[in-house]
Amino acid sequence: MLVILAKERALAASTKTVLITLHVLVDLPAEADGVNSDLLHEVSIQLEDAVGQIDSPFTPKWSGTEVAVLDPSTMNCGRCKGCGCWASDRDKPEFLGGLNVGAVVDGDLLCDECLPLDHPRAF
Repeated sequence: MLVILAKERALAASTKTVLITLHVLVDLPAEADGVNSDLLHEVSIQLEDAVGQIDSPFTPKWSGTEVAVLDPSTMNCGRCKGCGCWASDRDKPEFLGGLNVGAVVDGDLLCDECLPLDHPRAF
């Protein structure tokens, strides 16, 4: 046991751990049970398996899954009026960093690519 701990400490001293965050939007049927959906569970399993298949000398390891059902009536998110992608208003509280950056112009939520070119959040 002490040998294993010594090897882990040596590895930790010679490496840096990097957290890579991947956001995946999944459209479930309206009647699906949100975060408890069997379909969503299956997608999570496949994503975990995909991480295990990455061919890299750095050995990526699955760390966890966070699931949120997007609800524009209670969350800072909505569909872009221009292109329909999901976006979050960067200038409002509780910005959802996993979505496209957006802003409200003339009452409509627009993503950074659909914002007018002179808007400070335009891409």
